[in-house]
Amino acid sequence: MREYMLSTSSTTDLPKWYIEQNNLLFFSFSFDMEGKEYRDNFGEDMPVKDFYANLRAGTNSTTSMINRAAFEAGFIPYLEKGVDILHIEFSSALSGSYQNAQAAAEELNGKYPGKLTVIDSLCASLGQGLLVDYAVQMKKAGKSLQEVAEWVEANKKNII
Repeated sequence: MREYMLSTSSTTDLPKWYIEQNNLLFFSFSFDMEGKEYRDNFGEDMPVKDFYANLRAGTNSTTSMINRAAFEAGFIPYLEKGVDILHIEFSSALSGSYQNAQAAAEELNGKYPGKLTVIDSLCASLGQGLLVDYAVQMKKAGKSLQEVAEWVEANKKNII
């Protein structure tokens, strides 16, 4: 079985310790508050307490999707080493990030020995996180990237 890693974005709402413990490749969405851009990175750019205090005070916030270049920059180091990647992305119904990840995969799969598979989770928040957790458990149980991807595709509509 080829070596592979799992990948996702900050919209899973999984804690930092979980991402690190399971060696997940992680992409951060970003948000704008009062004209300044912050990454959704476990409160490192802006503590969660401050974020919600600002919202309660009436400050508006907007989000930005992950762009294709960011996906490519994150994927390339692993693909160059021949490591396959299964990326489970935020719902395409809520953001264009899935399309950006898919466009990156189409470009990179022709250039590098590693294989990049991108799945539209059709979920957000802990629904997406639950799919990622199932994928992590299946990988730990010795399932191949193909087996995990097939399971996620077959079950993503059953997550609420």
